[in-house]
Amino acid sequence: MFKYTIIFYFLFLSSLSARVLEYKISGLKEKKFELKQVCKSQKLPTGPIVTTEGIQKVDCMGEIVDVNKFCEKNSKGDPDFLRGIADSSDGIVVCQNAKMAVLTIICDERDGHLCQSPKSSCQNLKSKFARGHKLYHSSLVGTNKNGKLKCYFTSDSEFKNEKNVERVSL
Repeated sequence: MFKYTIIFYFLFLSSLSARVLEYKISGLKEKKFELKQVCKSQKLPTGPIVTTEGIQKVDCMGEIVDVNKFCEKNSKGDPDFLRGIADSSDGIVVCQNAKMAVLTIICDERDGHLCQSPKSSCQNLKSKFARGHKLYHSSLVGTNKNGKLKCYFTSDSEFKNEKNVERVSL
């Protein structure tokens, strides 16, 4: 099923736009860059202090670098590009590529509005969780107040492979 599974239980709540119950990634490949490398690649100053601002930005001595844009550039059009993450504890940026990702959001009081329109909500969440992927399927499991929003994202390369598969009914 999934070779690699990464499960985030309520991590990064303050920096994300939704309460994540589960995030599964299939076929994960990661490239890691030191924060100073990110600044140097953008021809920005790399003074003694390079920090992160949340999980999506690197502060290069007052100049802000969007991690996703940096990773997209370094992925050179790879159709499997998923997202970039700034990891302040290790002082690195992680660029993730994967074939597929499944995101599950809790439909509680805070994020219940996301469960009103699963397709458009998943499309909006794509920019943080599956940037280079297509929304393959979205669904609401359960009722709005006690439910879960599920978003299924697939890379363009995986999507093309799926279309070439012959369907057989039993």
